[in-house]
Amino acid sequence: TRRGYEWQEGDGPQFKCTQGGIEGLSTLKVSWRSPRTPTDFMNTAQPAVYEMFVNELGEVLCRRLAQNLRQASIPSTTPVFKFKSSEEGPSDEVFELRVTVEDSLRYKALSVISAVVSSVREEGAMTDEFILAKGHYMENLSGSINSVAQANRSLVWRCVRSFLYSSSLMLPKS
Repeated sequence: TRRGYEWQEGDGPQFKCTQGGIEGLSTLKVSWRSPRTPTDFMNTAQPAVYEMFVNELGEVLCRRLAQNLRQASIPSTTPVFKFKSSEEGPSDEVFELRVTVEDSLRYKALSVISAVVSSVREEGAMTDEFILAKGHYMENLSGSINSVAQANRSLVWRCVRSFLYSSSLMLPKS
């Protein structure tokens, strides 16, 4: 790991409910973190493989959350999963699952989100969920291979992150 960085285990997932933005709606967010990738592994295939699995996890969580919210008769926005990797800064890796629901249903929805995160954490993904997520990841990956080259600014920032945080210079999948 980077000099000066030390993993400090937290209390587990953090849940947050934010009201505002659009009247009558609440945004629910669960986030958690993990230790950053050790510096010695940043220029290997490990970050790319790890990111692939993280993206698959995100799709499993989003699909399962959307399905469980529908089953609980809770209208919502499409769930969003975000990941901040070791390549993006000097701190922990951060995972976030977010969805917006009606204010009156926020506690019921929070219970559903908790159950989804807990079930994936304890039992993992079902085989069919994993196959579907992997298929979508591979489709997106093959599409990005044919995409237009990155702008110079993006490449410069990739080099800066590599220098500062020992991140990989390998071009991203998207």
